[in-house]
Amino acid sequence: MLDFLFLIFILPFASAQEIPDYDKPYAPIFFDRPVYSWTDKIKIKIIAPSWNTDKDLIDSIGDDNENPIKISTRSHSLEPYRLTETDVSSGIFTGEVILTGFLHDADGDGDFDTTPRTVGTGPTSGFLEVERDSAVTVSFEFADGVVLSESVPVSWNIGTVEFENDIFFSDDAVIVRVIDLDMNLNPESIDQIPVEVFSDSDVGGITANAIETSESSGSFIATISLTQNSASSGNRLYAIPGDGISARYSDYTLP
Repeated sequence: MLDFLFLIFILPFASAQEIPDYDKPYAPIFFDRPVYSWTDKIKIKIIAPSWNTDKDLIDSIGDDNENPIKISTRSHSLEPYRLTETDVSSGIFTGEVILTGFLHDADGDGDFDTTPRTVGTGPTSGFLEVERDSAVTVSFEFADGVVLSESVPVSWNIGTVEFENDIFFSDDAVIVRVIDLDMNLNPESIDQIPVEVFSDSDVGGITANAIETSESSGSFIATISLTQNSASSGNRLYAIPGDGISARYSDYTLP
């Protein structure tokens, strides 16, 4: 009698890792805004499905010398700079860089308000100096000699000042809004700027602090109370019924 023994080995499913198609480079580069001011945070996205080399892990791109990502202005650059995948097997890679401008007195008080520096390796640790009326370019060496790039402009803006209402009663709070994207000097904290407010009865007026509405809005609010019985001080302005109220904002970052 013959006995036959059949052995069956069950192996885990295996597939070869996908490698980038160097002959058909596809890795479009996107920014979260069409234009930036000199101290903005730039959010970068590169869609590169062929660089999703490990289906079970979060991949990174750009942080090696063979296929680097370079983030640059006219005079400064970060290279290599790492972007990381948004999720396992997404093929979408993101990172951030904070622009640090150049030395400049942005509010007219005689002191520099910026700390220019270029440092960081990614994905969110980068700081990059930028000149006035410049641009930021992100380039990705997809393959040897194949460089994909995209640029976005950087410019100053004209600030505006306005009142929330056209008419105020004596017991109303006067809301003054200043919009100046250039004064978002730190995109990760709330900034403040000075705004002058006057009445017909107090032409000397007050200088009030306008507070940014969020960390990177570039929109600032000053709340002024009116008084008929006390001198102007702080955010309190002397005004009587019938007075006109005016506000003045000095813009030191004109385009």
